[in-house]
Amino acid sequence: MNNTAGIYIRLSQMDEYMKERFESESVENQRVILTDYAKEHNFNVVKEYVDDGYSGTNFDRPAFKEMLEDLKNKVIDTIIVKDLSRLGRDHIQTGYFVETFFPSQNIRFISLLENLDSQLQPDYNDNATFVMACNDYFSKQTSIKIRAILDMKKREGKFVGSQVLFGYMRDPEDKNHLVPNPETAPIVREVFKLALEGKYPQEIADICNEKKYITPSKYTFKNGHINEKWTASTVLHTIKNQMYAGDMVQSRSEKVSYKSEKTVANPKSKWIIVENTHEPLIKKEQFKYLQLDRLTRDKTIGGREKELFENYIYCKECGNAIAFSFVGKRNLLQGNCGTHNRYDGKNQCKTHYILYVPFEEQVLNELSKVGIDISKLNRNNLFKYIDRIFLDENKVVTIVFKKKKYKTLSFKYESPREKRNKWFVYF
Repeated sequence: MNNTAGIYIRLSQMDEYMKERFESESVENQRVILTDYAKEHNFNVVKEYVDDGYSGTNFDRPAFKEMLEDLKNKVIDTIIVKDLSRLGRDHIQTGYFVETFFPSQNIRFISLLENLDSQLQPDYNDNATFVMACNDYFSKQTSIKIRAILDMKKREGKFVGSQVLFGYMRDPEDKNHLVPNPETAPIVREVFKLALEGKYPQEIADICNEKKYITPSKYTFKNGHINEKWTASTVLHTIKNQMYAGDMVQSRSEKVSYKSEKTVANPKSKWIIVENTHEPLIKKEQFKYLQLDRLTRDKTIGGREKELFENYIYCKECGNAIAFSFVGKRNLLQGNCGTHNRYDGKNQCKTHYILYVPFEEQVLNELSKVGIDISKLNRNNLFKYIDRIFLDENKVVTIVFKKKKYKTLSFKYESPREKRNKWFVYF
């Protein structure tokens, strides 16, 4: 052997939690110990491999994989570690490298703390096997202790996650406390504002994309899958996240094992929720309102009782929901497709309006013709019958039913003949 060595250093998040007890585990201290040993024993250290923040219970580590490639390419022929736990804490995988892979490749392996050297001690594997089993056990016990510490912090309302929720940032004075992020909090507030105005998730996503707002995944994650565009799903995840109401919600998922990075979703009964831990981006009563099924909500956010068919009526031209509001001194409820002259990508949707009362009368009349008892219809049971009501620019109303016994119904909408003025534009 030419004694062309590589020193391998690893520090995990678990080691960070235990550093008060094991200060020698730090990257710098490992580096000093290993380089001093190499100089003293005349090793030619040609490369240093550092995995900072990686668990020893699996071997999917960038520096470790780079080291294996260099071993195969004969860049180095000797590996020096501070102790066996730095190489790995899983006794089965660590044992494979120490007892099978390294000897078969004629690689010299040195672990300082255990005083193991494969060149000087051909039968060192017996001691190594015992140490590796102890390291695995230690890793399991440490994982249990750290989980208990983290659970305690969670129940105190302290944030212990690795990724901060979009719209927030860590408090510079307390890393376990969240404060609004001045860059992204306004985006979240606008999403909630649009939802409270009755906009549907896809409509909100379209507005965010038009304004070129950065998406949560693009802002949070530098690598991996990134959504460049806002979607209805992105909006829904935002609207339904209780943390935006000022409550700390943690333990939504957990690892399947201390040896695996795979996580599984927890049932809501296992979530740890602590109320009023940080500044909300939406008032709690407004957040609760948005969690209701929008089809069965009885009131608008302004407190007005909703009409029977509100939230069911859509513009046939652009596909967007028609929103209703009182306009002018005449106190007439008017519906507006809301897109005005915005393009949907192919066609331009013309601005058009309807008056609600005559529209409802005509819809109810047509429903009675197909055998629906309109006297029993209300907002609580309407969704069982009707999926959507479409209205096109030619005054044609199309009712799509949920029950198969009813076929799609179409009829001509007759708008009331009223004097046109600046407040109203009819079909």
